[in-house]
Amino acid sequence: MELLRITRISGLILLLLLLCYISPVLAGEKYSSGQPVISAAIIGSNELRIGEKTDLAISITNSGTVNMKFVDEGTITPDYLPTTALSLTAVLNSGDSPVQVTTDSQILGDIKAGTVTQTTFEITVPESAKSGSYQIPLTISYQYMSQATQTGIDEIQYAFKDDEKTFYLPVTVRPAVTLQIISVDTGDLNVGGEGHITVTVKNVGSDIGKETVFTIEPVGNSPIVPIQN
Repeated sequence: MELLRITRISGLILLLLLLCYISPVLAGEKYSSGQPVISAAIIGSNELRIGEKTDLAISITNSGTVNMKFVDEGTITPDYLPTTALSLTAVLNSGDSPVQVTTDSQILGDIKAGTVTQTTFEITVPESAKSGSYQIPLTISYQYMSQATQTGIDEIQYAFKDDEKTFYLPVTVRPAVTLQIISVDTGDLNVGGEGHITVTVKNVGSDIGKETVFTIEPVGNSPIVPIQN
């Protein structure tokens, strides 16, 4: 019986050693360099009109690449790539332009390398704005994984870096015709009779109005019926 038990124990040990020998060793990836490369541009036309309120669409691209990658046995593949922009936020400001930005900062999350994301900012060009070419600053902030150190068989310690970039997006504010009524003179207009209404209009905009036509139309139950425009 003693010999049988020793034989069984020896056989079990041999089986365990054999399994350890034939079990594959997993290989993991290790990145030695690389980081996000961010760029931004306006989608569509960058022309704005004085007095208009519009949405400005902006594309944000991450074209980062990994410069060097190692595949080693026993290495754990990191949860993060060094080229991923983490927790990215975008803020659009007026800068020296007359444009008014009414949208707060946009939280866009994680942007992987090779991807493009879009965001929209609501802007207003006031009536008092001067036409011309301007640059409005877009500030982008994010983190990226700068180092991954394997401290154990199944444990990795990460280090992250903060980065911030400002892009100056060109816009053109086009002149516009903005009409303002200065005065209205009814003259000798009486009930049951005919008369004249004189309206004085001024162009307070920055563009020139050509071949302008004004029309007076009655509203609701107005007793005034225009017979000549």
